[in-house]
Amino acid sequence: ASNFTTTLAPFLAFPPDPDLKIEVPSFSGKSFMELYKLEAYTRLSLEIEFKTYSNDGILLYNGKLSSKIGDFVSLTLKDGFVEFRYNLGSGAVVIQSLQRVQLGRFQRVVAKRYLKDGLLAVEGQENVAGRSQGTLNSLDLNDNLYVGFVPGFSKIVALNTGVEHGLNGCIRYLKIDRREVNLRYPSSKEILRSYGIRECGGNACSAIPCKNGGTCVSLEQKTFHCRCMDGFSGEKCEYKADPCSSNPCGDGATCAVMSPEEFTCKCGPQKTGKFCDKPRKDLSDIDIPDFMNNSYLELPTLQNIKHAFSMEIWFLARSPDGVLIYDGQKLNKKGDFIAVNLANGYVSFIYNLGSGSANITSRHPISLNKWHSVKISRLRRQGTLKVDNDTTIVGKSKPPLTELNLALPFYIGGVPNTRYVHQDSGVKKGLNGAIQKIILNGEPWVRFVSKAVRVHGVRNYKGAPCTPGACLHGGTCVPRLGNHLCQCLGKFTGKRCEKRKLFIKISENDANFIFTLFIRGVRWS
Repeated sequence: ASNFTTTLAPFLAFPPDPDLKIEVPSFSGKSFMELYKLEAYTRLSLEIEFKTYSNDGILLYNGKLSSKIGDFVSLTLKDGFVEFRYNLGSGAVVIQSLQRVQLGRFQRVVAKRYLKDGLLAVEGQENVAGRSQGTLNSLDLNDNLYVGFVPGFSKIVALNTGVEHGLNGCIRYLKIDRREVNLRYPSSKEILRSYGIRECGGNACSAIPCKNGGTCVSLEQKTFHCRCMDGFSGEKCEYKADPCSSNPCGDGATCAVMSPEEFTCKCGPQKTGKFCDKPRKDLSDIDIPDFMNNSYLELPTLQNIKHAFSMEIWFLARSPDGVLIYDGQKLNKKGDFIAVNLANGYVSFIYNLGSGSANITSRHPISLNKWHSVKISRLRRQGTLKVDNDTTIVGKSKPPLTELNLALPFYIGGVPNTRYVHQDSGVKKGLNGAIQKIILNGEPWVRFVSKAVRVHGVRNYKGAPCTPGACLHGGTCVPRLGNHLCQCLGKFTGKRCEKRKLFIKISENDANFIFTLFIRGVRWS
């Protein structure tokens, strides 16, 4: 037992190989070094020189013990940008570089914090500053500092850092405050333990083999694996995936690529179905669409909503759970999205602009089988929610991103498959109820069912407020939430078109007089 020391599973700290001498450590995505905890209660200065072969990865992370939520500080790569994050207890600060770093090239980064204020300086770029909100101004850490990756990677670490992988690259210089850290292994006394590190230059990803934005993952024996971006495949992501190549859509339909394995068919006016191979039923008689848990309307992607938008939805629910609307950017449970849901009777407006979701929920549950109005709006990161005449609730998505970028169809009342919706959207089942009206940016959508490119399981709603006999003598019932108006034929008037107009012309002394009499309660054949 004295020959090795066990540590947190699944990692073991074996005694160092006497023949292994590393001057510049290389990390493969799971490799790490464990150093002593940062002393960063009021201030911190980090300086690092590294090169990366992938756009995402952890450079440094220090937080609470892995099973606890609390203060942390991290330096990471996310989508090619350098991110300096810290949380003093009042919410995370995210300071992101203005430009992406260059793959395969050593670059110098400096990150500093004093009390609430933070600064990120990337070589060749302008400095970026940030500031913590709230009253707390100290950083309280009780776990060790990890370089390259965090062993036993947890959801908390993923949430804090915003990335899911360790560094795939090399670190040749690290300075903490005024002290340069000795990264030579195994001679350094500052390295408490390590896992999977190699000498820089022996990394299979050093040649940057992955094409088209693919992420390189270094494996054993100088091999690698490429994680391809949506739309590409192959050993090195060299092939552009095209699920539309087999022409799966019916005559007159347009095939649109949604992911390397997914496509959608945009149907013509006379066709519907997944492949646009079914005749479209006459939808002209659907004034108010009624949804039955697995129903949905598919419309084109929402437009003119990137920076701001407002929407009002009039709806009735027979069940306390279900989706009213959903639109997203990607099919991999990530990316930007907006959703309005019912959960246990509460209305939620949830959206993500790419840097963290906002979830704005009503204070009170709605009443079932009654018509309600929900108003939502968004201006950059700030969103609002108002249900009926209740107080307007305000929330914000996480910084720094402020634009909403959507690419998928806009769904009303449900979605074809909840497996592809964003993991934060709360979309779990379709609406059991009806949607009377939608107003987008002040413009009412007139007979929006007829604009759908795909309709599944939707029928015409029958019920209050336009019940049989609501309007008499051929009058048309126009719903207004729980009330209604009657549009009467020319000879009738009254709230229910119950009065008939009777015109009487009287001539006297070459003058004509016309009187209109209203006769109530008379049946006219």
